[in-house]
Amino acid sequence: LSGEDLDAKASGSFDGSGDAPKISLLVESGDLNIDRYLPPAADGAVSKAPRRRHGEGAAKRAATQENDGDKGGAISDKPFDLAALRHVEADIRLAIGGVKAAGYAVGPIDLTTTMKDGLLNAELAKLALYGGDVTGKAHLDATGEVAGISADFDLSKVDLGALSAVGAEGPPPVSGVASAKLTAAGKGTSPRALVEDLKGGLTFQLGKIDVANAPAASLSGVDMALDLPGPGQSPSLKGNVVYNKEKVALDVTMAPLDQVLAGETFALKTSVASPKVNLGYDGAVQQLPLAGLDGDFHLDVPSVGALAGWLGQPLPKGQPDPGPLKVAATLNAAGEKVSLQQASIQGDDLNLQANGGVEIGKDATKVSLNVTGGFLDIDRY
Repeated sequence: LSGEDLDAKASGSFDGSGDAPKISLLVESGDLNIDRYLPPAADGAVSKAPRRRHGEGAAKRAATQENDGDKGGAISDKPFDLAALRHVEADIRLAIGGVKAAGYAVGPIDLTTTMKDGLLNAELAKLALYGGDVTGKAHLDATGEVAGISADFDLSKVDLGALSAVGAEGPPPVSGVASAKLTAAGKGTSPRALVEDLKGGLTFQLGKIDVANAPAASLSGVDMALDLPGPGQSPSLKGNVVYNKEKVALDVTMAPLDQVLAGETFALKTSVASPKVNLGYDGAVQQLPLAGLDGDFHLDVPSVGALAGWLGQPLPKGQPDPGPLKVAATLNAAGEKVSLQQASIQGDDLNLQANGGVEIGKDATKVSLNVTGGFLDIDRY
């Protein structure tokens, strides 16, 4: 197959004489400029999703779950049909110098896929991507009624400047280096069972971030790790970001995935810690019939003025620092009623107490709020 910016060679065979069709394919080429063979994108062709009314998504989800008996409707529990995969043999290799499409360019690419007796193996030996590489392996076991998967992929040192420059006018809007590593393994008879069984992790790093025309307060680094320890154990997300030269630590731990996916109320503990602000939540999350929190929230700001400056919104010249600010709240979620049992907001010349709630009834939604406090000097804020 030859043309301008197109030079590919392919060889292979198909044998359908036996019980399992056999496919063999080898594709080799230099650089492929697919843009030359595609019509230009129409201006303003980006479609917009229709706007939903408030609460419509939750109502549809609850109705769907009631109709199909599936409390975790987001991921299907319909059993896999793996029989067809046990009756195909394939040996496919792609060795391509590079591909250019929609303005983006990747390559060289070296991908091999084999399948026999319900066992699929794929190996990405190389995918060059803007100064970096993507490599990895994936495996699917469909020999029985239970599907088993495993994957191990590495993304190393991708140049975000070169990537973001595609289609941009002038200098790249962002620069930096991205790396990531994904490992995952699991088995199950359905998509939901497979997700609930997943064990693995994802690490992600962004370094030397520089955003063009960004204010002084901006993100310059990300280092995150997602851990999926396996069935019956609590996933976690831990790591930090560097914002305006200050490190912000993030720590999130939640209940096992089977509880979350089943639509049940699940445990959640989160914290954000930095020199300028600390906040956290420790309790539970109710998903149905009304989304709500059931636990304790806290916020501690040593200096409102310092926080505002760190966020890139310094106080006007001459305005004194309001000083420290502390917020504590106890929330409750019980069926169709969510409430703020007690909340306090404290600072210099600021002392407020509040409670209230929202209750969804058949005929009406009831909202209540009670706020008490002493003398408030709002000028400080």
